[in-house]
Amino acid sequence: MTKEQLIAKINELQQKLQNQEMKNNNLNNLLNSANNSFLEFNKDWKYALLSEAEEQVRISNERFAKAFNANPAASAITRLKDDIIVDVNDSFLKLFGYSREEVIGVTPTILGTWIESEARLEMLSMLKKQGQADSIEIDIRKKSGERATVILSTALIELGGDEHIVGSMVDISERKVLEKQLKQTNQKMFNILDGITEGFFALDREGQFTYVNKHQCLALNKKREEVLGKSIWQLFPKSLNSKLYKEYHKAMTERIPVQFEMTSVYEDAYYEIRAFPYDDGISVFIKNITEKKKYQKEISRLSYLNLIGQMAAGISHEVRNPLTTVRGFLQMLRGKDECSKFNDYFELMIEELDRTNSIITEYLSMTKSKSEELEMQNLNTIVETILPLIQADAVGQDKYVESELHEIPDILLDSKEIRQLILNLCRNGLESMGRGKRLKIITSREDNCVVLGIQDQGEGITGEVLEKLGTPFFTTKTEGTGLGLGICYSIASRHNAIIDIKTGEEGTTFFVRFKL
Repeated sequence: MTKEQLIAKINELQQKLQNQEMKNNNLNNLLNSANNSFLEFNKDWKYALLSEAEEQVRISNERFAKAFNANPAASAITRLKDDIIVDVNDSFLKLFGYSREEVIGVTPTILGTWIESEARLEMLSMLKKQGQADSIEIDIRKKSGERATVILSTALIELGGDEHIVGSMVDISERKVLEKQLKQTNQKMFNILDGITEGFFALDREGQFTYVNKHQCLALNKKREEVLGKSIWQLFPKSLNSKLYKEYHKAMTERIPVQFEMTSVYEDAYYEIRAFPYDDGISVFIKNITEKKKYQKEISRLSYLNLIGQMAAGISHEVRNPLTTVRGFLQMLRGKDECSKFNDYFELMIEELDRTNSIITEYLSMTKSKSEELEMQNLNTIVETILPLIQADAVGQDKYVESELHEIPDILLDSKEIRQLILNLCRNGLESMGRGKRLKIITSREDNCVVLGIQDQGEGITGEVLEKLGTPFFTTKTEGTGLGLGICYSIASRHNAIIDIKTGEEGTTFFVRFKL
């Protein structure tokens, strides 16, 4: 390369460098301008964001202040570090009776608004642990010295860099008074319900016990503590098929009171029930009328016996004399040779006349007012005397008789009548059982009674038949007269005794209870 060419090349390179430097300067100027614009934008953006945040804080503070002052609950803000009250709303001033000047800048302790300091310490402890304390019931003191009960809720908030307590309270003094009055009224009502002689319980719409008075009126000896809050139909499932459920359903669906009588499905008892539905459920009065039913039955039986007695007294003489005459002529005819071919008929007629005479005797036996030969005797002795005769009857029927005689005291008894009583009850028991079954005669002492029990293994007695037992002329036997049990009841009555019956699928037991 020549010198001239080299110089030209150098000049060319210098020109390029100058051009590049101009470009770099222009680029730097552009970058500086852009950077300055960005800085200006960033400054404006920060200012805008800061202004927006401050505006939001201002709006939030205004809203808080409005909500605080408009809150119907008495509200106060207290600085946590020194316990100074910094603000209260009008509801607070109205509740406590102070002016704003008397409250601001003062501590609750100086005002004496907290009656129990321990309660305030507990609230502060909860507040520091959880950040809030809700629905605390406390007693406060007003400026006048009057006490009031309030529900207090508090929370921690930050104001001006310091932690503050904001608290709201609602005066429940009137509610507490009403609750106390309601409690007293309820207690009076419960005392009245506990004082009545009948059982009483209340059920809600689901059939759950809400109240039971102190009288033991529930089946299976259930106590009220065991049933409250539980369903009557779950506790006593057998009642679902009883008259109680039907009448309960009627009362609840038709919204009408019901009154009825029923036998218990759980025990040998009869009840009178009155039920009254109300908005939230049903109230039930229940009365055990088992003894009343027994008395009614006994009165009915005695009235019937009185009628029979009057009839028997009137007809015994008028009927027996003709019967004796007819029987005598039949015996005379039976002895004549020419009438011998009719002897079978004569025997049948004489047997029927004797049976008629026996029925009249039974009539008279039922209508006797008192036993004639009462003596101090032991019931066990009479049972042991008559037991072989009963066992002989049982053997002929392929049945068994056993005795279980306990030590008992002597009592006033008519031995002839007691033998008849035992025979009648035992023969009834034997007739109720199938072959191979067992009859048991039991004697024992219970409290102030000597008890005779005749226990069979029959099929039990239905409720319909049980209602009529002891009624003269009522019988379930094809050829029975219906007088056997009637005589037993009469004998028991003359001995100041009571006949009770326990029956079920396993058999029946007749209890004769002689009072000492």
